[in-house]
Amino acid sequence: MFSMISPSAPSAAKTEPAVLEHNIRFNVWHGTFSALALNSVNPFLGIYAIKLGASAFEVALLNALPALATVIVLLPGASWVEHQREKKIAAAIALAANRIFFLALAAVPWAPPGWRAVAVVSLVGLMNLPGAVFNVAWQAFIATILPAERRSRALARRSRYVNVAATVITLLAGRAIDLIGFPRGYQVIFLCGFILAVVELAVFMQLVEQGSPQQKPTPERPSWGHFLRGSPVFRRFVGASILFYFAWQVPWPIFTQYQVSYLHATNAWMAAFTVSSTMMAAVSYDMWSRLSRRWTNAWALTLAVLGLATVPFAYMLRPGLLPLTLFNAFVGVASAGIDLQMLNTLLEVVPTRERATYLAYHGLGVAITGVIAPVVGSALYDLGGYALAFGVDGLLRVASVAVYALFALGQSGSVPGRSRSTRSIGLCYPGERYER
Repeated sequence: MFSMISPSAPSAAKTEPAVLEHNIRFNVWHGTFSALALNSVNPFLGIYAIKLGASAFEVALLNALPALATVIVLLPGASWVEHQREKKIAAAIALAANRIFFLALAAVPWAPPGWRAVAVVSLVGLMNLPGAVFNVAWQAFIATILPAERRSRALARRSRYVNVAATVITLLAGRAIDLIGFPRGYQVIFLCGFILAVVELAVFMQLVEQGSPQQKPTPERPSWGHFLRGSPVFRRFVGASILFYFAWQVPWPIFTQYQVSYLHATNAWMAAFTVSSTMMAAVSYDMWSRLSRRWTNAWALTLAVLGLATVPFAYMLRPGLLPLTLFNAFVGVASAGIDLQMLNTLLEVVPTRERATYLAYHGLGVAITGVIAPVVGSALYDLGGYALAFGVDGLLRVASVAVYALFALGQSGSVPGRSRSTRSIGLCYPGERYER
């Protein structure tokens, strides 16, 4: 993999194929270091907060505040990105602002004892303000440097390395924290995460934004009226995504509870669930890339969503720990398809003009489901236990499959296998991992 690094970034004035190959290589490198940095910190925030005295409510806020931060910042953040002449610089600023919080999290044990848990929860919420802006800026930037005909394979290559890096660093960091002890273990690993983030930023800056930036017309201020006047194809995709993400997030509060309290899973079994899913995802990206070129991105996404729709029904069968571990390998394959094809399909249907703004509309719809869906899941569990919660969620996921299938049919005008090309839809064609 180290052969992918070149001594310097090629000038945008060089031949376009050379710039493209350079960007594909460094996009993989950026994804790898991003996974290393993020997974040195994010998987451990919950237990870190608990060890620092967080209550159950404060732990719940660790999940709710990032979604709320996204809702607050996404539209104004997208407007700021749209007004920047270079999307790479906008993304880099947001990236640096997000990763600097790793140092602040490492310093929390030096705060007064009564404020430590509050500090962790507050920092996690605040760090997601620039984090949400970076996600939009990155998506808008990546759509400009990777042409549609190369994007699926390039992102599949990136995702493969991302999954391997995320798995390895999570296992190594978790073991290191246990060996070093509390709280110094967390401080050391969070500091390592920040150092990896510095490397991530340096690698990201090696990407080349082709073409000289030009002064563009001032984009319209983002608003729901602006969204409703936009492309109907894009609006249909946003509607399908909102239903899918809502269905995907409904059982979040009870999956871990089911695994630990009902199946009595140990830490070793929980690690086995993650590794079986992640490793199968890593080897599945190329398959999904080939399938999208044969079927179109929208049909490949529909198939992946169908795979994930089986999860609640499988849990209703109350499998043991070993069958669940094996089933999670299948979930990893479906997750890889959603991870890859959700972004590919989104970039395919988003209007080229004001791309960051429309990406923000999609992200905002998804973020709102992140606030509401877990509450609905908890309410369903309180009403009827695991059976009701999983049953209702299974039906919602089946409905999301049907909606995506209708969207894909409208896109291609045919069922999978009958056409290998994507029909024009009247738009300029610009080009977390999903578990459970």
